[in-house]
Amino acid sequence: VVPAAVQMGWVESPSHFCSVTESARDITQHFVDNDVPLPHDPIEQSMAIADVPLRGRTQAPTKLLQVYVDDFCYAATQSVDGAHIPTIRRAAIHGIHSVFPPTSVTKHAGGKEPISAKKLAAGDGNFESQKEMIGFVFDGVKRTVHLPPAKATAYIKETHTMLRRKTVPLKKLQTLVGKLRHASIILPAAKGFFSPLNDAMRGSPKTIGLGADSEVRRALEDLISMMHLLSSRPTHVRELVPDMPHHAGYHDAAAEGAGGVWFSLCDDTPPAVWREPFPGDIAQEVVSMESPNGRLTNSDLELAAEVLAVGVALERCGTKHTPFGTLCDNTPTVSWIDRMASKSKSPIAGRLLRGLAFMLYCAQAGRLTTVHVPGVENVMADIASRPTKAQQLFRSASPLSDPDFCSSFNTTFPLPEQQQWTLAAVPRWLKSNVFETLRGKRLALRQWMGPHGSDPGKRGKRIADSIKMPPAKSMTRTSSRTDSSPLLSPSGKAGTVTDIKCRFKPLLECSGTSPKSSFWTDIPTHDEPLPPSMLWTSQLPAS
Repeated sequence: VVPAAVQMGWVESPSHFCSVTESARDITQHFVDNDVPLPHDPIEQSMAIADVPLRGRTQAPTKLLQVYVDDFCYAATQSVDGAHIPTIRRAAIHGIHSVFPPTSVTKHAGGKEPISAKKLAAGDGNFESQKEMIGFVFDGVKRTVHLPPAKATAYIKETHTMLRRKTVPLKKLQTLVGKLRHASIILPAAKGFFSPLNDAMRGSPKTIGLGADSEVRRALEDLISMMHLLSSRPTHVRELVPDMPHHAGYHDAAAEGAGGVWFSLCDDTPPAVWREPFPGDIAQEVVSMESPNGRLTNSDLELAAEVLAVGVALERCGTKHTPFGTLCDNTPTVSWIDRMASKSKSPIAGRLLRGLAFMLYCAQAGRLTTVHVPGVENVMADIASRPTKAQQLFRSASPLSDPDFCSSFNTTFPLPEQQQWTLAAVPRWLKSNVFETLRGKRLALRQWMGPHGSDPGKRGKRIADSIKMPPAKSMTRTSSRTDSSPLLSPSGKAGTVTDIKCRFKPLLECSGTSPKSSFWTDIPTHDEPLPPSMLWTSQLPAS
């Protein structure tokens, strides 16, 4: 039986559906890559191509042909002769018709055409520089993406309706969270807002409480604010795509304090060391042999050090869309940053991730990449984070002042090319936010936007309307760094920019687009000899 349509509505529908549509995509890719001559199709007249001025065309046009269940999504740059996108348009039609024949071929009386005429009439098939696809508005000229205002309004209204209740069924919350997760795709750090919701849904309880001071209610209120922002301020592609860091930092933390160093991998920003002791009341709450019932874990402090380190970097070299990279010797922290979510029983890690996420959004920073470094190698950050250890190493009878510490650090870890360490200060507002969070407080979202953040007042108000995004810094520095420029490794030994980049390269390779295992054109037909790798034998019992 050859069905006239792919069946939907049962458990295995998505996998069967995607196997068919992916095959149509593969055929389209084959047509385009091999410049297969194809006849004109009348549907082409319903797929307009916006004119691209000559200055916007390229000698080597690019293409990206993808399919999302039943939506074929194509992105491309136009060629100088203007033939590239028309070629993709024609190949797309023939690729779909190769798997889903039109009614003129199937002779299916009363059947629907595989390519929706209604959607074509609405302009869905047009090639435009600004277009709404899979729930987002893409701008190919500005290279941005944002949430359509109507969709944001619908999500906000649904969330407000839910917040009027004291409890909510699990399935209803899961449905809403699924929509909000889809919207947060265009903000990688937005995953940091979902930790309380993940905790509440763990174990599949029948109902979930929405108490006045519950973490779930607060998380939903935060997401309402983010929906307003995602629909009003487009997200640039550089905030979405992982890239090699322009600045790399090593950091560490202990009960005594946090500290680390920052290097530039691309310009002449001078290397900096920073340190910040934790207040006594915070140090006493850390779990240890002497205090087994402490409220804070070492991983909480390591995550706090990450937030402080990012704040230092944004203050010193936070130009617009700058990607940052950090090296940390705490495995949970690396995992939390990578997933922007915490499974810790304490809400502190989730609150720190929430603050970090909003900091990065407000600064319009590039992607933050954190990789693991063995503790025995993280020497410089270890000394910066422990005042007593620095005092012993630098042979000082009393606690080191900032000038003395910087001078001793220069002597112990001399920089190449006669550079000098500069002592960077943690922004006061950020230090206060991190300390208050470690003390167990949940701060208002806008307090993480910068030094001008203030309390938003009573819960439930639309704080997004009153948040003014701070202007992103725009600095011009000399691009004097090369891959062979000398730097220091986390242990303080001599290294190069390449050595530091190599630590981030494996993670960035894993975050790329997954290559397709094979295409339909790679499968040999019966009249072709099989390659050695596909030969097999079988022994049958004698009759």
